[in-house]
Amino acid sequence: MRTKLTLSLAALAASLTTSAVQAKDAVTIDRIGGRAVEIITASARDTGNGLRVSGLVRRAPGRSLPPVAAHLDVSAFDPDGHWAITVPTRLAALSPQRTDREPARFEATFPLLQLASVTKLEVRYQDKPHAMETGEVAR
Repeated sequence: MRTKLTLSLAALAASLTTSAVQAKDAVTIDRIGGRAVEIITASARDTGNGLRVSGLVRRAPGRSLPPVAAHLDVSAFDPDGHWAITVPTRLAALSPQRTDREPARFEATFPLLQLASVTKLEVRYQDKPHAMETGEVAR
């Protein structure tokens, strides 16, 4: 009986320690969809090429396909909560050839960042061209 109690307490202590470590290393990912697109999932992990953010998007119920210029802005924030960088990613997988609402993958890579250097990520749907694309078109 005493052994079971000791093992139970040890297991509880280990789980609390593990939860605390995970909570410390956790990165919040805000998903901000729009009327035309749902951002279903988003996750982040370190790779050899930098911080990779990926997930699934799909067309919202009862909506037509998003505009051709639509994209996702994936933004990273430093530990102080200040914006660090934004990477745009196209929604090519939601092309007019797709008539269903099947999820499509998205991916963005931050070459100079690691997961430990950010505390928040934001994936935001934009139904307009990215600012850089607009400037390039204007030339």
